[in-house]
Amino acid sequence: MTSDVAAEERGSKQASDDAFAIAAALLRSDLLILPWLLLALGLPSAAQVFLLDLPEWFFVSAVVMERFLQLAVLFAVTRRWKHRLEQPGSRGGKVGKAFLRTLLFGTVLWLLCVAPLVASTLQPQSSLILVAAFLFVFGLVWSLRHYFYFVPTAMLGLDLRDSAVKSLDLTKVTPRAALRSALAPAGITLLLVNLCSVPYPDGRSVLWSSLGAFSQSTFWLLSTYSALAFSLTMLDDADWRAAGLDPYRAERLQTLKVQGRGKLADLFTARTGVQAIVLAVLIFISNSLRDFNEAPAASFSIKRVEYGDNSVTVFVQVSDPQYALRGFLPVMFSVATRDGTQFSRQPPTIKGEAEREGQVSRVEGLTTEISLNLQFLTNRSAESLKTQADLWLWYKGTPVAALPNAESSAERGATTTTGSARAPAAP
Repeated sequence: MTSDVAAEERGSKQASDDAFAIAAALLRSDLLILPWLLLALGLPSAAQVFLLDLPEWFFVSAVVMERFLQLAVLFAVTRRWKHRLEQPGSRGGKVGKAFLRTLLFGTVLWLLCVAPLVASTLQPQSSLILVAAFLFVFGLVWSLRHYFYFVPTAMLGLDLRDSAVKSLDLTKVTPRAALRSALAPAGITLLLVNLCSVPYPDGRSVLWSSLGAFSQSTFWLLSTYSALAFSLTMLDDADWRAAGLDPYRAERLQTLKVQGRGKLADLFTARTGVQAIVLAVLIFISNSLRDFNEAPAASFSIKRVEYGDNSVTVFVQVSDPQYALRGFLPVMFSVATRDGTQFSRQPPTIKGEAEREGQVSRVEGLTTEISLNLQFLTNRSAESLKTQADLWLWYKGTPVAALPNAESSAERGATTTTGSARAPAAP
C-alpha cells in the first residue's frame, strides 16, 4: 500500500515537472507577443488607480473589461497553440462559437466567486455575511473543479454541457493539477504586488500604486500558460485526435519538454510558488508595520472639540496638496495621550463637513482637503476629559494634533501637525 502511494506521488511529480517544462517552452515561443498580452491584461487595473475622478460606472466597466480581456487572452493563447499543434489540413472549428462558450463559462465561474465578495462589501454588518462566505467558498471550489474549462471550449470545440463534464474529467486525471498550476503564478504575482508597495506602503504614490495594480496581470499570463501545459499532458488520445491535433503526440510533447527544461521551467514549480509566497508575506508584514508607524503625508488641523459623557467629537481638517489624500483612511484615527495611552480606538462614526448620514470610510476621488467630524467613544465623563492635560488625535501610529481642553488649550499654541514634513516625496 505504502509503495503504491509513493509510486503514485512520484508519477504525479513527474507529470507536473513535464507540464512545467512544457509551460516554459510555450512561454519562450510566445516571447514576442508577451508584452502586448501584459498590456491588455494590466491596463484596466492600472487605470482604476490613476483615474479616480471618473464616475463610478467607469470602474464597473473597467472591472468587466478586465475580465473580458483575461478570457480573450486565455482563448487567444489556447487557439494559437491549437493551430500550431494541428495536423496539416485540419479544420480548427468555428472560432466565434468557441470564444462565446469560453467567455460565458469563464464569466459564470468568476461571478460565483465575485458576487459573494461584492455583497459582503456592500453589507458588511449584514446577518447574511456567513451565507456570503459559504457561497464564496463554494464558488472557489467549483472554479477549481472546472479550472481547465477553456480546453474543451477553446481547443476541443465542445458545447457548454459537454465542456462542463470534460473539465471535471480533466481535474480527475490529476486532482491537484489546478493548485499546482496556479501556485507559482499566484506566488510570483503576490511578490511583485508587495514589492511595488515597498517605496510607499500607504499607497500615496500614484506611480507605484499603478505599477502594483498592473503587476496583477502577471498571474493571469503565467497561469494561462501553466494551465494550458497541464491540459496538453492530461488530454487523452481520443480527445487529442478529435481536436485534429498532430497524430505524433508523444513526439511533439517530448520536443516541448526538451525545449522548456531549465531556469524558466523552475519558475512554474510549486517550490518557486511557496518561496515567493513566503517572501511576499514577509514583505507585506514589513510594509504594514512601516505604514502604521511612518508619519502620514497629510496635515491635520483641529477646528474644534466637543467633550461629552463617554464621547469625544473632533472636527478636523485634513490637507494633502501633494498626494491628493491617496491612501488616506479616516477609520485609522484614534484618541490617546502623547505617549500612547489609549482613550478611544477608531471612531465608530465618521461624517463629512455637512454631517451627512453614513460612514466616510475612505476618500472618494481626488481632493487636496477634506473636513471630517469624528465621534469617538470613551469610558470617561465630560469633566474628566476636559481636565485631561495631554490628549492627542492619532492617525495610525503617529500623534498628529493635540486636542485643546479647558486646562491646556491656553498652553498649546499650535494644534496642527504636518505629517508630510516628515514623509519622503513620491514620484
